[in-house]
Amino acid sequence: MIRLFNCGRPFTAAFALMAVFSLFLSAQTGCSKREKTPEEKAQEEAANLQAALGHFNKGNDLLAAKDYDGAITEYVESVKLNPSNPAAQSNLGFAYLDKFNAAKDKKDPGLIDKSLEHQKKATGLNPDMAAAYYGIAMALERKGDVYGALETWRQFLKLSTGKGGTPSDAQWSDSAKKHIKAIEEFIKKREKEGKKAHPQQKQPPSNHKKQ
Repeated sequence: MIRLFNCGRPFTAAFALMAVFSLFLSAQTGCSKREKTPEEKAQEEAANLQAALGHFNKGNDLLAAKDYDGAITEYVESVKLNPSNPAAQSNLGFAYLDKFNAAKDKKDPGLIDKSLEHQKKATGLNPDMAAAYYGIAMALERKGDVYGALETWRQFLKLSTGKGGTPSDAQWSDSAKKHIKAIEEFIKKREKEGKKAHPQQKQPPSNHKKQ
């Protein structure tokens, strides 16, 4: 009879087969994950939302301290846990934009694309979120899309001064008006020179910035 060894102790092939069969049954039954109860799912969701809020608040503190990489890390964790929070999506967009603006050399245009991506996610979650349109307008200006920026500034102004706007939004309405005026003057100047403002024509960088 075939003899097998385990740690120096012999045992028969029959017992080895029984052991393998037992492990197979265990894998098929006892080791499978148990379906979570509704209560357990609710508790897990609540824990995720709480953790997401913690990361969001840390991100706000780091953004205020101009630690853009740190803020981005916290906001990314927040949206992973709660992707349905438009404020976290928008603030992540602002963090990417601020990092781009703060770079003195070798600015990464990918940061603008990421900023737009998350601001658009925010407006998708909340179409009346004026702050996100502010972020989109700023990002489009950085990309040189004067027509897209102009349209978005007007959208921000409409929302910020409407009944859905917040005191913080209204505070930045004057800044939006200055952006609109600058872009309109730029387009008129180009038209006067007989040169139509190209959709990707860059205008002089603005000093107005939402914090």
